Amino acid sequence: MALDAVAPLPLRKSLRAKGFLTTLVLLVYLLASVLYVASERGRIYESVQALQQLSRHEKAVALAEAAVNGALVDVNVASNAASPEPALPTEITLYMENSGKLFGTLDEFDPAYALLQRAVARSYAELQAAPTRASWIALRESLGRASDDLEIRRRSLIEQRDELSAAYQRHYDAVTVKSLLLSLLGIAAGGFCALRFGYFRTLVAGVILQSLVIAAFAILAWTGPSLTTFGAVMAVDSFGVSFAGVALVTYMSSLTSLGYTATQYALLSSAYAYVGKFAKGFSGVIVEHLAAGRTLMDGYALFFIGCGLIGLPAFVLCLVLARRVGRTAPPAG
Repeated sequence: MALDAVAPLPLRKSLRAKGFLTTLVLLVYLLASVLYVASERGRIYESVQALQQLSRHEKAVALAEAAVNGALVDVNVASNAASPEPALPTEITLYMENSGKLFGTLDEFDPAYALLQRAVARSYAELQAAPTRASWIALRESLGRASDDLEIRRRSLIEQRDELSAAYQRHYDAVTVKSLLLSLLGIAAGGFCALRFGYFRTLVAGVILQSLVIAAFAILAWTGPSLTTFGAVMAVDSFGVSFAGVALVTYMSSLTSLGYTATQYALLSSAYAYVGKFAKGFSGVIVEHLAAGRTLMDGYALFFIGCGLIGLPAFVLCLVLARRVGRTAPPAG
């Protein structure tokens, strides 16, 4: 009895279609993750800039507050003196001059500080013109109001700093988690390709991908201080290095025997990393030579491009090795 012919699977249900769909989903996720990491790094940069600004502002307020409080102590003593018209001591003059200079440093943060400075300066001018007890009391009240206002502002700056620090930590944690997920995605993609296309093809793809992501750091030298570009390059690097690492581990694992897997793999992993560990100690010297007659950023760009081109010999060796393995492989059947 003749066997019924088996109907072919629809294209949408075939293994090739499922592999293509999985690859497409991974690429879409990678692109979305790169954009997300780049945007989060931008927010981190903004938080750092704001924290630096707040730190300078808080320091300037603290110095001005210390100068005002120092003057207030001496003015309070003078205003309570037994003499009806206390003399103007030299310390008060120094305190007031120092306070005026420190108030001047606060103008870039908030013009309202000038109002406090003018009120204190006006009371001090009246005291210089007529050093009576009433003038001392007026200066004491002006300094007291300035001290209270500066303390309130300093406490507000501390609260803002705490909020910005918390926001910075949230963005940093988000970038860290996403970078970890990108690394895991690279590992998953490498494992999938090794199973679907074989470890030799995956190894060749890993060489190409890692060479490209290393050379991509040269973009940073030509785009300037762009945190978005930096985040994108770092995200792609996390994926590419993880993918290439899985490909290499898969290939080296295929070279080991069951009886001595750990020993042979340890020797192989040490051998492949030895040259890189030794050569990277001269990376600074290489950058200096490449930067001769150019800017330092151009030197770094050429260095990373050169590091990416180092992958070309490895790519050629992989192709040669793949051909030799193909020739020596036993025929099927």
